Amino acid sequence: MKTIIKAITFSAALFTLAGCASPEQQAADREAKQAELARITQCDVQARNTEDGATKSSFISLLEKEARSASADAFIADQKHQQLMLTGYDGSASSAINDCLVQQRKARLDRIEPVFSKRKAAAKSGEEKKALIEAYSAWEAYLKALSPSAKQEFDNKLAFYKNM
Repeated sequence: MKTIIKAITFSAALFTLAGCASPEQQAADREAKQAELARITQCDVQARNTEDGATKSSFISLLEKEARSASADAFIADQKHQQLMLTGYDGSASSAINDCLVQQRKARLDRIEPVFSKRKAAAKSGEEKKALIEAYSAWEAYLKALSPSAKQEFDNKLAFYKNM
């Protein structure tokens, strides 16, 4: 019986000591976590060259491409949040990820708005102008919501404009 008690005590002491990391190891773990957080919170807001959107088809293509890119940005942000949970939740890192998504959306809107204004001015009829405005508004709504229903609404409005 004494042997079993000694074995259990020895095992408990061994497990306790195994869980204690040296100060150097703790510092290395903190540095690795900080490096991972820096990688996760890195934001890519590029000033992409947009097509001129001079033609109806190039403008439609541009809206579709930017909608796909916005969806990809949201997917990446979601993956970063999941990675953050594995690394250890950090409120400032989570805010940085969300802020990056907002910056990317704003940059996308800022790039497309002048192209939209040119297309609106070049609209041949009142019906075409109305369809263009509705398609662009649905695109903006999709960028803000990134939901399946907003995507469906955007696709419908864009198809209507495309077929005019």
